[in-house]
Amino acid sequence: MRINNSGRKLTASFAADSISGSSGCNSYSADYTYSAVDQTLELGRLLRTMMACTDGNIMQQEGHFITALQTVKSYHIKGNTLTLKAADDSTAVILVRQ
Repeated sequence: MRINNSGRKLTASFAADSISGSSGCNSYSADYTYSAVDQTLELGRLLRTMMACTDGNIMQQEGHFITALQTVKSYHIKGNTLTLKAADDSTAVILVRQ
């Protein structure tokens, strides 16, 4: 799944128990657990590379994306769209399957 913000593609690929992708400049990964019954989703510790991009906007975008991922507590799927929600039920990240 990919989202596009500030000109750089952010990606998220889900495997059976892990997520990985690009946060604009760096790569990230984390284990996760979920419940299809109550639609909860908990990401484990996010691991990421620490390359510095020369474009400050990309680094800012990346920071916002990683911070948003760390708040995820639940999810909702509708068609090709995966909405990740924070504990207060606000939208943290919206991912659209390409």
